[in-house]
Amino acid sequence: MSPTPSNKERFSWPQAELSSAWSPDLADWWGRRVDRSGKRVVRFNGKHWFVKFKPDPEEQKRDYLAYLLGRSWVNVAEVRALSESEFEDLRHVGIVAPKWASKANTLLVRLGQDYTVDQLPNAGIDAAVASELVFSLWIRRRDTHAANRVYINSVPVFFDHHTGFLGEPQLMNLDVFFKPGPDAGHASRWRVEIAGPEATVSTEEVRRIGRARDMALHFARDLELFNKSIQDAAERVQSQGRDEWLRAARAAGLSETRAQEITTFLEKNCAELGVAIEKMRAVIFQPWRDTYSAPLFLPESPFVWAGLPRTGPDCE
Repeated sequence: MSPTPSNKERFSWPQAELSSAWSPDLADWWGRRVDRSGKRVVRFNGKHWFVKFKPDPEEQKRDYLAYLLGRSWVNVAEVRALSESEFEDLRHVGIVAPKWASKANTLLVRLGQDYTVDQLPNAGIDAAVASELVFSLWIRRRDTHAANRVYINSVPVFFDHHTGFLGEPQLMNLDVFFKPGPDAGHASRWRVEIAGPEATVSTEEVRRIGRARDMALHFARDLELFNKSIQDAAERVQSQGRDEWLRAARAAGLSETRAQEITTFLEKNCAELGVAIEKMRAVIFQPWRDTYSAPLFLPESPFVWAGLPRTGPDCE
């Protein structure tokens, strides 16, 4: 039997230059740093992870379930549950953890910045955005705003699924899911705009624009390809079935009763996915009519909306 790796071999701190480069992106929707201690990002098994603590253990399981269901076809950040010994190793390394933290409510989320595009299921922005929105619609993840994703060479990697999988049971109803919401954390504020072919879609810039508008703003490049990718993503969901979803729910650590409930929820949402997508289309292409602040993107690559140049707040 091989010896158990030492704490140092299991977990270590990232190199200082990487921490400095990633630090600005480790912020919530309001721009507040989520790693104020500087000790929430670790290196483990050759990858870099954000250590996430949740008071409700089921939130950890819902995040893990999203990864298990989506890892082969959407750009969802990897999620890893911890063993008891790994959790203790984190403490020994010096991670800053709440007093209530335990193995059951702690998980690792791989930093989106740690990926290269060739490691992602979708290497193009159109398929990446379309599949994220369809996946979020299916699991009823309402908060797709830019603080819950980062961009690698203009391709998004997304995370945070606590509102999905019956985390907010009322969202099963599509009318409730899409009802007008007060901020970018609601599906009524999902928007898709088309970026110029040479524009670099960056985490910093999309968050800046999204916060200014208070919208969950996404960018695609080719409207025709984006729409085709929506259909491809829907067909991917519909090609699966109850047995596959139930196995994933059990693997995520949910109780048998809860796993069955969430599987039934996914089954129902899959059956009405076509209707849901039409409701989504009616939302995401609505023009934005708030205060206009130019430039929206790189001056040499102006945005267009639904294929038309944007010239002002009313897209006239």
